[in-house]
Amino acid sequence: LRVQNRRAFLFKGTQAAVIHLNTTPTNIFEVLAKSGGLDRHMKSYDIQIIRGNLQNPRIYKVDLSTMQGIKNSELLIQSNDIVYVKERRRPVYYALSDVAPIITVPLSIVATTISTIFLIITVSK
Repeated sequence: LRVQNRRAFLFKGTQAAVIHLNTTPTNIFEVLAKSGGLDRHMKSYDIQIIRGNLQNPRIYKVDLSTMQGIKNSELLIQSNDIVYVKERRRPVYYALSDVAPIITVPLSIVATTISTIFLIITVSK
């Protein structure tokens, strides 16, 4: 008997990926690297590995933000594990990105008007 369908599921904030595992043991670093790594919006200090029956799963917490956490993260990823990387909450960033299109149009009109006035004053001298 040979198992050929070894995979883990990775959830990073709003992104998800199915990572095909090697036949050799695969650690958390390989899974994260195959998915493109972590960006600045992810919590490297709060990674959860969910293993087993989803009715009663075992949850392992991994901290990759410190060297001690990296040393302790020798947990191997098994088939059908779920790796969940939490996203950092950035309410000010998201609020500004939502408001930016609304503010941009009036500010560009004001900037164009001021530039035109200064151009007219400069040319008329």
